[in-house]
Amino acid sequence: KSQSAKAMHSGFFNFLVLEDLVNYNKKQRKKEETSMRKITVALAGLGSRGKDTYAKTAKLFPEKMKITAIADIDSEKVKEVAEEYQVPEEFCFSSAEELLAQEKLADVMFITTQDRQHVSHAIPALEKGYDFLIICNPNNPTSSAIMQEDLRKLIAFCSGKNIFVMIDETYVEFAPDINAVTAVPAANQAARDAQAKKRVIRRILWQNRMFFQM
Repeated sequence: KSQSAKAMHSGFFNFLVLEDLVNYNKKQRKKEETSMRKITVALAGLGSRGKDTYAKTAKLFPEKMKITAIADIDSEKVKEVAEEYQVPEEFCFSSAEELLAQEKLADVMFITTQDRQHVSHAIPALEKGYDFLIICNPNNPTSSAIMQEDLRKLIAFCSGKNIFVMIDETYVEFAPDINAVTAVPAANQAARDAQAKKRVIRRILWQNRMFFQM
C-alpha cells in the first residue's frame, strides 16, 4: 500500500474506534437516538493527517460525522477546510492554542498538530471533559514516538480524571528502543496505583492495542 492509503486506513480505523467509544460512554441514551446522532469533531491541525486523512472521513460517512471546529496556523488551509466542510467562521481558529482556549466545541478532538506538540496539546484538550484518549505510538508513518516520561504524565492525568485510554503500539517493534517507547510499564504502574487506592481497573490487550480505564 502507498503511504497515503495506509494513512487513510489508519484514520478510518481510529474513527471507527472513536465512534464505538462515544456510543459506549453514552449508552444511557436510547439506542435509536444514539445511532442517528452525528459525532461532532474538532480538528487541531490541518496538515496531511488533519486535512487530508481524518477530515475526509466526514465525506465517507456524512451521516455519522460532522466537523464543527478547526484550527491551523496556515490561514489558507483554515479557509479551504472551512469552505469544504461548511465550518462557521466563529469556529475557525488561527492556532491549536486558540482552539484549546475555547469551551468544548465537539464530541471528539483530533490532535493533528506537529508530533512534538501532541502531549502539550492533549492535556488541555482532555481538561475540557473528553472522557477517552487514543494514542498511536510510535506514530505511523512519521515513526516519531512519545517517550516514557510523557506517557507517564498522560496516563497519570487520565487516571486522575477517570479517562478511558487506548494506546495503539502496532509499530512498537520498529522503535530503536522498545522499552523507551512502550506504555506497558506506565500502564502497569497505573494499575498498581489504582489497586493501592482500591479502585477498579480494566485492561484489554489486543493486537498490540492497549485499552484501560481507571
